[in-house]
Amino acid sequence: MKILRLYTCFFCLVLPMVAKAQQTIFGMISGKYGTRIDAAEVRNLRTGEIIAAGKNGNFKINVELGDRLTCTAPGFLDTLVIVKNFQPLIITMNASGISLKTFTRKDYKTDSLALRVTYGRNMEFKLPPWYKVVNVFPPAVQLNNLQKVLSFKGNKRRFEFKKRLLDHEREAYLEETYNSPLVEQYSGFRGDTLEWFMHQYRPSYEFLQNATAYDLALFIKSSKEQFLDSLSRQKNPPDSVLRGGS
Repeated sequence: MKILRLYTCFFCLVLPMVAKAQQTIFGMISGKYGTRIDAAEVRNLRTGEIIAAGKNGNFKINVELGDRLTCTAPGFLDTLVIVKNFQPLIITMNASGISLKTFTRKDYKTDSLALRVTYGRNMEFKLPPWYKVVNVFPPAVQLNNLQKVLSFKGNKRRFEFKKRLLDHEREAYLEETYNSPLVEQYSGFRGDTLEWFMHQYRPSYEFLQNATAYDLALFIKSSKEQFLDSLSRQKNPPDSVLRGGS
């Protein structure tokens, strides 16, 4: 009984300390302009635990204060985050091949071609059509293709990877077409104002595919009016935005 009491006291003292030291935190992973990055991987360097981000880039992971987390995703630069508190984490990843300091961007077509050469099989991944699975002539079922169709877990990973590659390709196209020098030219914004404006008013990938230079200039000027109107209606707009404006 005495030993049992000692064990009970030990666990009563130690367990609260362990619970306090390690907690589960939630987070979200996105690109530079807010595009969510699906199925990126987050690794706790201390514990070795690896978590795959789910839909909309959301994840949760066990951490202690001071833990270092690395975030990796195809087409993006690896990102290191140090856990300073247990508040939700917002991790922003930069697309590879893009220099944020000098606005020197990798040509979208070259980057896209290189991506398709490197990951061609993944980007073109499709399930076999039904007529390649079931044949009217013997043998009635093509076993290799049937196995591909029934490999649910493997197929899901390939579809997720293909989506991430296509998302990166779209992100690179947006970065190439809707870039800071162009937006600054038609809006007159600079610094923090320019960055905030581009984050809030970003054209869709579908719009940019069919837009002319005139359409894009018109989009920027129209969005500028909306942006300035929204600032005028704010009681306390950020000082850095006011200082960086035109």
